[in-house]
Amino acid sequence: MGTANQALFLLRAILNLAIKWEVPGITVNPAIGIKVHDANNARERYLTVEETERLRNALGKSANPNLKSIVELL
Repeated sequence: MGTANQALFLLRAILNLAIKWEVPGITVNPAIGIKVHDANNARERYLTVEETERLRNALGKSANPNLKSIVELL
């Protein structure tokens, strides 16, 4: 639904500019009354074993001694 919402926002903006620029034949924005969809594009993803190992190695090399503990807590 996120793509549909983006297309609607773009259409509204185009029509608003056409009204502002006084394009002949465009006096009302018909896209104003269209409701947007509830977009739930949330994804849940976990690190792979390889990614976890690379993260731990990078945290071990960090100059910040607290960073490893902070990331592990998160």
